[in-house]
Amino acid sequence: MTIYYYFFHFFIFVFGFVGFFWGGFFFFWWFFFLYSFLKSSLDVVNDVGTTATSRLDGAPGYLYTPSLSLIPAIPPRHPPHCWNSRCHAKHHVPASSRPELLANAPKKTNENNIRRKKQQQKKNRIFHRSLGQIISLDGSMKALTLEHVHNKVYYFNQEILYRQFSEMNIASLTIYDAYMPHMLCPNRTSSFQYLNFSHNALTDELFQNCGTLMDLKILILQKNKFESLPKVSFMTSLMKSLKYLDMSNNLLHHDGADVQCQWTESLTELDLSSNQLVDAVFECLPVNIKKLSLRNNQISNVPRGVAELKSLEELNLASNRLADLPGCGGFPSLQLLNVEMNSILSPSAHFFQSCPRVRELQAGHNPFKCSCELQDFIRLERRSGGRLFGWPAAYVCEYPEGLRGTELKDFHLSQLACNTTLLLVTALLLTLVLVAVVAFLCIYLDVPWYVRMMWQWTQTKRRAWHSPAGEEGTALQFHAFISYSERDSVWVKNELIPNLEKGESCIQLCQHERNFIPGKSIVENIINCIEKSYKSIFVLSPNFVQSEWCHYELYFAHHKLFSETSNSLILILLEPIPPYVIPARYHKLKALMAKRTYLEWPKERSKRALFWANLRAAINVNLPTSHEANEEESDVTSTSSISYVNN
Repeated sequence: MTIYYYFFHFFIFVFGFVGFFWGGFFFFWWFFFLYSFLKSSLDVVNDVGTTATSRLDGAPGYLYTPSLSLIPAIPPRHPPHCWNSRCHAKHHVPASSRPELLANAPKKTNENNIRRKKQQQKKNRIFHRSLGQIISLDGSMKALTLEHVHNKVYYFNQEILYRQFSEMNIASLTIYDAYMPHMLCPNRTSSFQYLNFSHNALTDELFQNCGTLMDLKILILQKNKFESLPKVSFMTSLMKSLKYLDMSNNLLHHDGADVQCQWTESLTELDLSSNQLVDAVFECLPVNIKKLSLRNNQISNVPRGVAELKSLEELNLASNRLADLPGCGGFPSLQLLNVEMNSILSPSAHFFQSCPRVRELQAGHNPFKCSCELQDFIRLERRSGGRLFGWPAAYVCEYPEGLRGTELKDFHLSQLACNTTLLLVTALLLTLVLVAVVAFLCIYLDVPWYVRMMWQWTQTKRRAWHSPAGEEGTALQFHAFISYSERDSVWVKNELIPNLEKGESCIQLCQHERNFIPGKSIVENIINCIEKSYKSIFVLSPNFVQSEWCHYELYFAHHKLFSETSNSLILILLEPIPPYVIPARYHKLKALMAKRTYLEWPKERSKRALFWANLRAAINVNLPTSHEANEEESDVTSTSSISYVNN
């Protein structure tokens, strides 16, 4: 009895100890496995930021699912283990998914890979159960938002994941920044009213021929990889309730190569900003659109007659390549236009006339060229009643360089400078007045005569400079040259010459009748005689002022007076000259008689001796040539009698 008693207690003790040991071992093993799985799932959620937002029974709340590490699945046409090219560079692909590498591997390595694959499949089943918990809430959930989903290396048929999302019975679904390349069309009529798939890798194949999104009103697909605008239009053709579509920051283009676009008629707001669209985009726009944004594209002109958007109210064409304000021929209901940051130098001043319904124009931050063409636009702002948005700070001159930085409100030009017709008329009137004044002065002052005399003087000087060295020079040979009218020749020959050439002084006089050289022109002889004479005596009388040649002689003598700065003129007033007798062109004679003293021929014989004494004193000078040389020269020149009539 005692032996059995001790044996029984020993057996109970051994089995109790072994059971306790193995029970504790399995307990700790299961706890460690559960802890590892939960920790890996929590790491995915914490690192990536995956959240699921739900509304239970209409009460707002948040449901965090640590096991929801969403790996955007790809259609069956892609490899099931990878949903884009990044996973190959970012994650290592296990050898278990590449059977060709296992053919020559050791048996032990193959077993380890199989074991690892089974463990992964087990985790995937747990993942599907966790996702199923979220999907099961879809009867009471209103909206689901998934943001910044970065994939870990899980292997399963990702089409299941797409199908789960597409079949959710919720009104709003957002999957943002998840590198998602595709989304399946729901199999039945969907309750989606709001879809936001921004910042993913979606392409033109999304929702093609999808007729189950009948209640969708807002679709946001910005920052994806869409390329074809016609395909985007076909995508919306069956969305009968779609109101707003955001396709900004994609790669959209449209070259208008006979491709028809088919938009849903319900679409009223469209955002095509930051794409690669050109002028042809106006051939592919929804007909009922009210708000259209084409900001930051490559549009240089709005074609006329291509598209008629009768309902368009707001048009954003900022940051394009426009050179002028577009017209409103195709947009009769346009109320707001944004053309900021384009290439507009001189905006058209007729914009508000062609667009009477526009209540706000945003045209600032353009490289304005401050010129006459811009004056009309500046005046347009004053009449528009504040319809220019951002005036005046956003409207600054860019050209020319001297006006850069000047606000348009401070730029002003005169009406004469900008009105070409007025400028031409003014210039023409001034020209006519100038011509009339010049013509009057020429007639009154006999300017052509002086021009002709100047030409004669120049020609004579030129011939003198080019004459041979042996010809006669211009040295002084006479005391005085006598200029008189032929009608006064009796007094000159009977009184002047005899009284000056006879006597002790023996004054040598130059007279045209005896000292002009044959073969030379009269003007040239006059100039030569004046230049070879120390003084020039002018016998003034009413006959003198009527003589053309006397005027020549006076002109050349006066020219010598100013050119040589000498006191070489002697004026003898033979008879009084009334001022009204002197012609207007004789203004030099008037000036000489007004400024210079002259000798007046006395009528009384008693005063004539004093007259001749004063005249001899005015002429008296020692010539540089000898008396004999002068006598010989006088004899030579007097051999022929040359005369011209000074009348």
